[in-house]
Amino acid sequence: MSKLENIISVRDVCAGEQQQSLSGLDLMDAPEISIKNLANIANEEYTTGLNLAKKKVQQAIILVRNDMMSVMAANKVIPNLS
Repeated sequence: MSKLENIISVRDVCAGEQQQSLSGLDLMDAPEISIKNLANIANEEYTTGLNLAKKKVQQAIILVRNDMMSVMAANKVIPNLS
């Protein structure tokens, strides 16, 4: 799963942090995503918009990994996505 973890990055706009993703895509480049919107959505569980974005990317990676494993298993390929 380590390869999937870097498929998309979430840069810290406030700190100017830039992490390069394997795809070259960053969540903060999406037109509907902004620090202000994320901060408004964040609750006590996430505390900040940046934490919310990072957690949601992690959840999406788990969903993609699970889907890939299901497709591999359905095609009789032994999934090894550790």
